Amino acid sequence: MEAKKKNEKRELYNLESDPSEEKNVIGENQEVAARLEALLTKQIKEGRSNTGKPASNDTGWWSDLVWIDESNW
Repeated sequence: MEAKKKNEKRELYNLESDPSEEKNVIGENQEVAARLEALLTKQIKEGRSNTGKPASNDTGWWSDLVWIDESNW
């Protein structure tokens, strides 16, 4: 689902039914895309993907985080 540049076309595939990633289903799965984006943002900001206290994220904001405004980091 990641886009490397702002306004670049994002992608989402159903790997169970389309393992070769031929049909981008993001258009009909906006809710799923939003949920995945929120989860990814949370994991990056908290420095971890497992349970527990947030960990220090020593990398800071980087340009590949195109969906997160640097001023909100």
